[in-house]
Amino acid sequence: MRRAAAILTGGLVLAGCRSCDERTVARTDASAQPSMPTGLLLPPPSAPSGDGGADLRIARDAKGGPYAELQVAAEGDRPDKKGLERWKSDSRFVPLDAMTILHEAFARALPGFDLFLPRLFSPEALARLSSELVAFETEWSSVSDVSLAKKRWSSSSQVRDLRDDGEWLATRAMLAQTAREIADLARDLSAKGKSLWVIGM
Repeated sequence: MRRAAAILTGGLVLAGCRSCDERTVARTDASAQPSMPTGLLLPPPSAPSGDGGADLRIARDAKGGPYAELQVAAEGDRPDKKGLERWKSDSRFVPLDAMTILHEAFARALPGFDLFLPRLFSPEALARLSSELVAFETEWSSVSDVSLAKKRWSSSSQVRDLRDDGEWLATRAMLAQTAREIADLARDLSAKGKSLWVIGM
């Protein structure tokens, strides 16, 4: 009887030890598995947190919406021309969010410029506009962070609403491209002796 009890007790002890060993092996094996790199789970801290808000790039083939239309003037067009055709297929369309920031450059090139009325830029005015936009793009692109941008362009809701440097950099790149495209267009038309309508809302 005592021998049977000893055998039973020994079996229980061995079973318990085997169970401990299995748990230890399981824990060891689990910790040995490769872990997911944290960079694949979360974006790096320096990644932009937004896309910069509104699209400030020039559009083509627009048929409506909040745009200012840049339309090459027909030969002989005068500033008081009535009944301008809108949404022409060969026009360029600048988002109003972009035009509100660029307004100062347009107004310097053509005193009395009004975004909400058609304005005809002569070849001479286009030459001035090209220079003004080049100067604007240089200043705009030199601002490196959102806090400085908000101080400089505090009147622009598009700039005021930016949340971080990532959004500012995206906005900066878009509008710099738009300013360069308009400057190039203005310079080319001026060199050919042509005029340009800027037709707002």
